[in-house]
Amino acid sequence: MRKLFLIIGIALMGLSASYAQTADELKAERQQMKAELTSKDAMKKAQKIDKKMETITPKGGSMGEVIKSMVSALPGGMRENVQQPLNNLLGNKESRVVVQPSTTGINSVDGLVNTIAPLLAIAVSTNDIMSEYKTEITDNGDGEIDITKFKANGKDYVAILPMLVQAGADAAKAAEQLKNVQNDIKSLSPTQALPATKSVNWSVDAIDITTSKLSETTKLLQNLINTLKATGNL
Repeated sequence: MRKLFLIIGIALMGLSASYAQTADELKAERQQMKAELTSKDAMKKAQKIDKKMETITPKGGSMGEVIKSMVSALPGGMRENVQQPLNNLLGNKESRVVVQPSTTGINSVDGLVNTIAPLLAIAVSTNDIMSEYKTEITDNGDGEIDITKFKANGKDYVAILPMLVQAGADAAKAAEQLKNVQNDIKSLSPTQALPATKSVNWSVDAIDITTSKLSETTKLLQNLINTLKATGNL
């Protein structure tokens, strides 16, 4: 949890101070990110996360519906600011649908599912947005990036960064909420406990995917935005 709050803090600072990074500093940052992303532990964890994604966020459905789900959890002003940039960035990508468990009638359990579901949609969809940039970093050992291929959507990338920061903060709250929900189901009857446990287990996986993907994507997105600015492409 402390790690997630640290990531959120870094993201907030990235909206201002980190814009002053030089191209060489950002190149070194990409080299460090490559080392982190391609480490044995990171790759093992990524495989587990991707397996969970295929189960609870399979490919398919309407990208418009996915975007609608994503922005539903955002404050009004932010919702308006990210709608078109998301359409621009996701329009040609294959959509993923968030497969939520059935409602249980237990307010705390269903409330947690409804809280994390749109955040999960944000996490998996923005992960797809940054997949090409991630590949550029992991495939280029010297940190060099052809930044011009990302120039056209520079303003769109800037527009969605606050959304990721907000989603990260909300995901941290959901992780705290999970503890109380897990305690709540201990007092349920066997009939109630079975569906409730399934929903809680789904929420555990959803929170795991969301926090993992958001932390990675936010870091990639910050580097991309700052590099576009440092190289005069933004």
